[in-house]
Amino acid sequence: MKIERTKNTVRNMFWGYISKMIGILLPFVFRTVIIKLLGAEYLGINSLFNSILQVLNLTELGFGTAVVYSMYKPIAENNAEEICALLKYYKKVYVLVGIFVLSLGTLLLPVIPYLIFGHYPDEINLYFVFYMFLINTAISYFLFGYRSSLLNAFQRNDLESKVEIIVSLFRYTFEIIGIYVTKKYYLFLGLEIIFTIFSNFLKYVYAKKYFPEYNPIGSLDYKQKREIRDNVFALMCHKIGGTVLNSADNIVLSSFMGVVIVSNYGNYYYIMNAVEKIIMICFVGMTAGIGNSFLTETVEKNRDDFKKVLFMNAWIVGWCSVCFVCLYQDFMKLWVGEEYMLNNQIMLLIVFYFFIHGIRRTIIVFRDGAGMWQDNKWQPILSAIFNILVNIILVQVIGLAGILISSIASMIIIDIPWESHAFCKRIEMNGLEYLKALIIYFIVTAMTTSIVVASTYSFDFSLIINLILKSCFCIVIPNIIFWTIYRKKAEYLYFQSLIKGYLKSMMHS
Repeated sequence: MKIERTKNTVRNMFWGYISKMIGILLPFVFRTVIIKLLGAEYLGINSLFNSILQVLNLTELGFGTAVVYSMYKPIAENNAEEICALLKYYKKVYVLVGIFVLSLGTLLLPVIPYLIFGHYPDEINLYFVFYMFLINTAISYFLFGYRSSLLNAFQRNDLESKVEIIVSLFRYTFEIIGIYVTKKYYLFLGLEIIFTIFSNFLKYVYAKKYFPEYNPIGSLDYKQKREIRDNVFALMCHKIGGTVLNSADNIVLSSFMGVVIVSNYGNYYYIMNAVEKIIMICFVGMTAGIGNSFLTETVEKNRDDFKKVLFMNAWIVGWCSVCFVCLYQDFMKLWVGEEYMLNNQIMLLIVFYFFIHGIRRTIIVFRDGAGMWQDNKWQPILSAIFNILVNIILVQVIGLAGILISSIASMIIIDIPWESHAFCKRIEMNGLEYLKALIIYFIVTAMTTSIVVASTYSFDFSLIINLILKSCFCIVIPNIIFWTIYRKKAEYLYFQSLIKGYLKSMMHS
């Protein structure tokens, strides 16, 4: 079966954007309610416990992706028997992972208070709160979480997006009203578990409706299991790097600086992560298509697709970086107030982190789609060790800036050179050509940022008027500059013809 990659990608993007917008706006309101009614310490505890549980979830992070990747070939060959066997194997392992996560989380309970420096709310029981977070994380493994693999493998992420839309609307409505009326933090924890169960049930219903012929029956041979295990190990190595980059920061911050600074940094990270999630929609929607393409298309075709996606990603990430530098501080001042703001130096480091992390996304998505995890499996381990050691040293010397500098350094020194060499070799592309492209994209973004900042620096109106005017400048000027510089590139001309063709077809339909 040859997946309709373009059709599915467009459909996934449409529903994905709706889902993410709801999943950004409602949590934004929820964070605001928590800050105003309960205090920043509660948000800090949320961030800390979520980070700890992301580390515990390393046991699954490789397995789910490896099973989805293993489904690409039987889907292309219409091998329903093998798909069913993979589903059964996934279900069995998911139960074992759930038991492991619950057991390890329980063993961590005695050390939880030692991960928080300074004060935290006296009226909550840290052990109970952490265990509620733990149950909410583990419960998917014991229900129907394995069914989501069918939606991902068949590139029907739009169905998952519809579930997220429904669940988010109910979940955050009840949580926001509940916190506002009762001001009880425990109510939020209980509702989280209820809606996690609801979400898993809806995904199960969709998977049964659209793919009723696939059920967890049959068994895999030794060779298939070994291949999955090899991929799981390599994937876990990669996920360790990503988890350390995203989660260890909060744990180290909480241990050395307290939950309030975790909350303040978390507000900035939330906005950055919200934008990343929106960008990721198109990439998640095309991952299965990339896997199908690597099985059915030529090396030249896949290399050409990679360059096009890299260009698209650089334009989007570059434009968002410009907007962050110009708008971040004004927006944070309006949202949480000066009391919870970070200084401009930290803000610039956050934006630089966003750009470096975002520009790597193209290789990561193509690597995951094509199953290229073995080539550089030790890279993220080395990067994680480097990041943690430098984190612990620098946070004691220069505080939050040290956390960001260590993450940026690990990506520039270890991740980008290593992964570019490993991936480019597989698609027969010169690694130096890729690195040169990254440097050019960064220089263009930095130059554009300087021009826009200089153009808006003298604005001295009210906070809201400043935000509106700066937003207008950020929408227009960066894209004009990018167009002027990139308009003759082959990748730009491809997307231009694609958009023109789409608009022409819309006019005649």
